[in-house]
Amino acid sequence: MTIPIPDTTLSFGEVKDTIPSFESMSFESGTMTLTLTNNLPVVMEVTAPIRLLDGQGNVVLSFNFSPSSISPNSSRSAVANLAGKSLDKVIR
Repeated sequence: MTIPIPDTTLSFGEVKDTIPSFESMSFESGTMTLTLTNNLPVVMEVTAPIRLLDGQGNVVLSFNFSPSSISPNSSRSAVANLAGKSLDKVIR
């Protein structure tokens, strides 16, 4: 028997964390990679950028997944440029 699964949209609340090894750091160059793994049996669509915010809510980095679909049991990575960016120990 096959049962269709309707399209579903999931949104995630804010995730806040503190990196204890520094107060803040500034980058002259470099990149940060964010990898999402889809362990679901259906295609996952990342329709909006995933943003890394500082403690005040300012966007520090934005990860754009292109193409936006992630097949079942696979991963996709997005890279953000760190050049000229500063990162505080509190991120969200």
